[in-house]
Amino acid sequence: MENIINGRNYESAKEKARKYCGTAGNVWCKALKDSVAFSDAGFRHLLRRPKGPRPKNEQMHRFILLTHAADIIKNADRHIAYRVKKETSKAKWRGAKTKNVSHAQFWELTREIEGRHISVIVRQIGNGKKQFLSIFEKTNKKRPTK
Repeated sequence: MENIINGRNYESAKEKARKYCGTAGNVWCKALKDSVAFSDAGFRHLLRRPKGPRPKNEQMHRFILLTHAADIIKNADRHIAYRVKKETSKAKWRGAKTKNVSHAQFWELTREIEGRHISVIVRQIGNGKKQFLSIFEKTNKKRPTK
């Protein structure tokens, strides 16, 4: 994918990123020995954190990094991190509130590109498809402890 950022127009970059996630399809990942699907869930994760929207400058940075996502997934020869998390979702079914519990698996695939370490997160809920979830640049900055 060519660089999706032309100038610094946020709305244009957002629309190009949305289109990319909707049309990239499935990418084979030799590290996971399975295909990884690009979908609207991954695009939404570029825009939002669990507790609210990401700052626009962070979204723009992720849109730029998105140009490397398929390459990282295709060429990663191993995953560097793996975790399992129990996910709970609430829904209404025929007027009654229901709670769905499933297990989600997460893999982090990292490659060095142009001197930067870029990571892609792949998620699989239950026995569903593996999906692109996020992309970010790894830095040496330490997060503050709670």
